Amino acid sequence: MIFRTFDTQEEFVSQSAEHMLRVVDGEEYRYLALAGGKTPVHVYEQFGKKIIDPSKIFLYQVDERYVPPHHPDANACMIYKHVGKKYEGEWAGMYFFDTTQPISVALLDYRHMLSRVPEGVFDLVVLGVGTDGHIASLFPYSSQLTDMEHTVMYTTTMHHFVHDRLTLGPKMIIQAKQILILLQGEEKRPVYEELQQPIKKSDAFPAHILQSHADVTVHYVL
Repeated sequence: MIFRTFDTQEEFVSQSAEHMLRVVDGEEYRYLALAGGKTPVHVYEQFGKKIIDPSKIFLYQVDERYVPPHHPDANACMIYKHVGKKYEGEWAGMYFFDTTQPISVALLDYRHMLSRVPEGVFDLVVLGVGTDGHIASLFPYSSQLTDMEHTVMYTTTMHHFVHDRLTLGPKMIIQAKQILILLQGEEKRPVYEELQQPIKKSDAFPAHILQSHADVTVHYVL
């Protein structure tokens, strides 16, 4: 893993957006999976402002809370508002979990959407890490952490407001070409330190499944 800390929010946003822009630079199609949450909001906005050719970019989401699409807690709502909407109709593709459907149908539909990703390999996956070490909606001591067969799955958590989740499986995340982790705030300092010097096992701290990945960059700002 490559670790970078930033003194200011502006630098964190600028450098994180530039990291994403380098991935989509060029003439080839690029496939990105984006996390939700508050931390990447301004990063996505900055990324969106500087995209040259959205017609070469496919956007997917990493995970979703099982709430209506326009619910304020919906990751799709955040991604669409801060980057997707700007180039609506111009993206090569923009794919979200359809939470208007029953969970089983939503998973099946998204699995079909993921089949369009060449060899199932994203060019970049953008992630956050929870204070409990979870990535996407893969939570500590979850049986899904060792499921390397399914590309997408249903998970639950009792430690967050929305219990039911839809998420990329570990396989889709781990086999991405690049992973960018965004961390912000004092509460994420222990997370940053744990990633730097692992003490916990991956079942207790799911982000550690990324330790063996060849290209993970971690950006952190207070």
